[in-house]
Amino acid sequence: FNLVFDFEIYTGKYYPVLYLNDYWNLLSDYYPINDTMDHLNLTVTVAPIQLWKWQMYVSQNVRQSWYGNILGDEENDDDQDAMKRALVETNPYLLVITIVVSIVHTIFEILAFKNDIQFWRTRKSLEGLSVRSVFFNIFQSFIVLLYVFDNEANTMVRISVSVGILIELWKVPKVLNFERVPNEAWLGFIPKYKYVYKQSYTDTSTSDHDRMAFKYLSWMLFPLVIGYACYLLMYHEQKSWYSFCLSTVYGFLLTFGFIMMTPQLFINYKLKSVSHLPWRMMTYKALNTFIDD
Repeated sequence: FNLVFDFEIYTGKYYPVLYLNDYWNLLSDYYPINDTMDHLNLTVTVAPIQLWKWQMYVSQNVRQSWYGNILGDEENDDDQDAMKRALVETNPYLLVITIVVSIVHTIFEILAFKNDIQFWRTRKSLEGLSVRSVFFNIFQSFIVLLYVFDNEANTMVRISVSVGILIELWKVPKVLNFERVPNEAWLGFIPKYKYVYKQSYTDTSTSDHDRMAFKYLSWMLFPLVIGYACYLLMYHEQKSWYSFCLSTVYGFLLTFGFIMMTPQLFINYKLKSVSHLPWRMMTYKALNTFIDD
C-alpha cells in the first residue's frame, strides 16, 4: 500500500497518525531481560488501522489509565488481562452466550436489590419475619467481602458484595430501636445507647419462634463448622492462618448456606402463612442462584 506523509515544520504536526498498538499484549507474555540472553527477537508490524478501531483502542487506554489511578495499576491490569484473554481464547458463540448471561445476571441482581429495599422501606410490621436472619446476613456479607478481597476478585464482584452489605446494614434501624441510656456514658463523655427489638416483633410469637429456631440451629452448625475446618486443614493447602479461617467460614456458608433458611421456614410453619415474605426479591435471587450454578 502507498502512504502519503506530510510534516509541518512550524507546528511540528504530521500525518498519518502513528499509533503503537499494544492493547493485546498480556502481562503473562512479558518476561524480564537479563544478561544470559544472547539475542532477542523483535517483530514490528506496520499496517493501517480503521478510524473506529483507533478510537476504540485510544478510549480503552484512557479508561485503563483512569481505573489504574482509582483501583491500582496491578489490580486494573489483572482485570484487563482476564477480559482480553476471554475475548481471544473463547469461542465466539460461547463468548456471546456468556455476555448475555452476565447481563441477565446483573439485571436480576439489581432487581433483587431494588425489591429488597422497596420491601423493607414500606414494611410497617415485623410479624412473620426472622429478624435474627438480618444480623446473620450482615455477618455473611462481611465474610464474603473479606473473602473476595483476600482472593483478589474482580472489581464488579467487589462492588456487588459491597452494595449488598450496605443494604443489610440499612435494615438494622428497621428492626431495632436505639435508645440512649440516661446518666451513663463511655469514658465519661460518650453517650451510651442500648438497642431493643421493634414492638411489632416482640409483641408477637415471631420472636419466640425465631429464638427457638436459632437455638437449635446453633447446636447443629457448630459441629459442622469444626468438621469442615478439620477437612480443609488436612486436605487443602492454605497460604496463611487468616486465609484458612476466612476460607473455612466462607466455604461453610457457601456449602451449608441453605440451612440458614431454617429459621424463616420454621416461622412460616408456626404461623401457617407465607404472605409476609418478600417474594419478588426471593424470586430474583433464586434465578441468580440458578444462573450461578
